[in-house]
Amino acid sequence: MGAEILIDYENLPRQSSNIRNSAVQINKKLVEVYNKIGNMHENWYGMRYNDLVRGLNSIIPQLNQFLSVIETDLPYVIEAISNNFSEVDIKQRVTTEQKTNIQNIQPIPVVNDIGLRYLDVEVENVRKEVVADLNEIRGIMEDIGGTVGQLVMECDGSEEFKSQFSKLKESFNQSLSNIENTVVEYMNKTKIQIEKAEKANTVS
Repeated sequence: MGAEILIDYENLPRQSSNIRNSAVQINKKLVEVYNKIGNMHENWYGMRYNDLVRGLNSIIPQLNQFLSVIETDLPYVIEAISNNFSEVDIKQRVTTEQKTNIQNIQPIPVVNDIGLRYLDVEVENVRKEVVADLNEIRGIMEDIGGTVGQLVMECDGSEEFKSQFSKLKESFNQSLSNIENTVVEYMNKTKIQIEKAEKANTVS
């Protein structure tokens, strides 16, 4: 007895388009997050800020790879499957397979400033904006996960497909947490550094 096959090739292209559009939103938001952290340099510079930038720059290849998967590869695979089965069933293609290009996240420049600058209120405001953006990205990713879960696409390899997506989603959410935690970590290290310097300069 052969394997059961259930492919909703009429609705898959619409779902694929929704995934791609949501992925584009994530792409734009992640670029904004990195730009905002880069603009923090107006109010924060010194060794700790540069350490923050190096840490965040180190995960850019991983983030760009993720964007490539959800924005380019995932929708393309769904569209290809739709066409493969529609050609067998009704002898025609139901959609156009697209491979779009992502907007790559660019590294934040590391500037070797002389001295230390840290404006607490301004930096904290940016941190709040970054956290809000990351939470919005998490919400969009949940929407994509919901769409993937609704795909009527039961065929050879479909379970592995959904399993791999689940692992990808988990890894991506961990990366978002790493961004948030790294910003907070180096903000706190800078505050401690400033407090120590202030105490050392206090005349009894």
